[in-house]
Formats: sequence, C-alpha cells, structure tokens
Amino acid sequence: MSRSIAVVATSSPAVHNFRDFGEEVYRAVRDECRIDISEIDSARDRFSIYEIPPNSKGEIVQRIKKLARKYSIEAEIRNED
Repeated sequence: MSRSIAVVATSSPAVHNFRDFGEEVYRAVRDECRIDISEIDSARDRFSIYEIPPNSKGEIVQRIKKLARKYSIEAEIRNED
C-alpha cells in the first residue's frame, strides 16, 4: 500500500525559500514518488507527496528533514492516509 504525506511549515517561512526547499524535495523524490511541481510552485506553507512506497517512507522522510535543515525550514511531516 502506498502512502501520502504533507510537508507543512510550522513557522512562517519566506515564500521563495519554502518554494526553493520544495523544488529540492521534488528533485530528491520524484523518481520514487508522485509529487507535483506546480503545487510546489504555488505553495505558501505546504505541499504533498503521493504514492510513497511503504518500504521507502522512512528514508524519504529523512531526506525531507535533511533538506528542511539545509533551508532552515521548520516543517512537520504529516500522514495523509
């Protein structure tokens, strides 16, 4: 069963910084999951990642957290299903 997660900023990041972070997340996971670059390009404080293989979820979440630290973004990763 695949899973979906939402990446939600818990503070108010600058919109351009959050979108830059989202674009890097997109590049990091697009080969394994479904992620919509147009959603990221219009995001203010959240975007979703879909069809995450169950055996890859932990690794993908760790990649997102590492990128959030790189961009100084405080983000919460929430299950959507």
